[in-house]
Amino acid sequence: MKKLTALLAVATAAISLQSASAGLISLYQYDNSLTDTVRGSNGAASLVNGSSSYVAGIVGQAFDFNGSTFMKAPQAGAGLSAFSISSWVYFDNRTNWATIVKNWGDGVTGAYHFGLSGIAFAVSNFLGTDAGIYAVESGTLSADTWYHVALTLGPSLTQKLYVNGAQVDSGSASGALNNNYANMSMGGKLNDAQNAIAPSNPGWLDGYLDELAFFNQELTGSDILGIYNAGLAGQSVTTLGYAFEPYVDPTAVPEPGQVAASLLLLGGIGGYVFLKRRKAAKVAAPVAA
Repeated sequence: MKKLTALLAVATAAISLQSASAGLISLYQYDNSLTDTVRGSNGAASLVNGSSSYVAGIVGQAFDFNGSTFMKAPQAGAGLSAFSISSWVYFDNRTNWATIVKNWGDGVTGAYHFGLSGIAFAVSNFLGTDAGIYAVESGTLSADTWYHVALTLGPSLTQKLYVNGAQVDSGSASGALNNNYANMSMGGKLNDAQNAIAPSNPGWLDGYLDELAFFNQELTGSDILGIYNAGLAGQSVTTLGYAFEPYVDPTAVPEPGQVAASLLLLGGIGGYVFLKRRKAAKVAAPVAA
């Protein structure tokens, strides 16, 4: 019984550790590079318009978007029903629909549309689902000031918007997220073909981005506040203890070896528990639920 108790304690601790560690699945630090720190070259951004320019950021360097520069990258976390986005942004000018990061087209509705809204001084997100578009929006932001902005989406499609570590709005959606787009863009909105700027409401950003991060789960308010405070102290998202998780295509089929290893591990723990129960109670094998 002591062995079983110890085994269960280890398993419980492992599960708790895993659930407490948010999965950082994509990170753009913009330190003289467009590489995705987590996904590497598989997630690297590429310039669609303009040229690379870097300035001093919150942590290291930041990318300078001059109102005619934007980039695209493979979508982070495609197919997820819960995720979080975190970024530092600085506005030289507060322009309508200025893009932080968007998975959206000119005529095609994507999953998210994160940046300033049609009211040029408010940061917002438009969430796209097969049942409609749902928006959250903050109050007034100023030019020439660094802000930390974050968006979280829970399993029930409840989105929460944060500015400088504080929640400023929330709202619930219905339906399933639209996954019409293979790419996301920063600094401007892609057209429907995903190869140039959107011809209407292009969403140019005139300012800087730094530490643009994606997580594969809904972060808590404490998580967001921790990221904000760490940035003020000049620390990267990676210093907060969030686990790097390999990027996995949600439509991909697992390798046979991975399936076998998982079944072996589960079978080993489950078999041990079953044998101990059988020895103690002399009962038949349990019936599957």
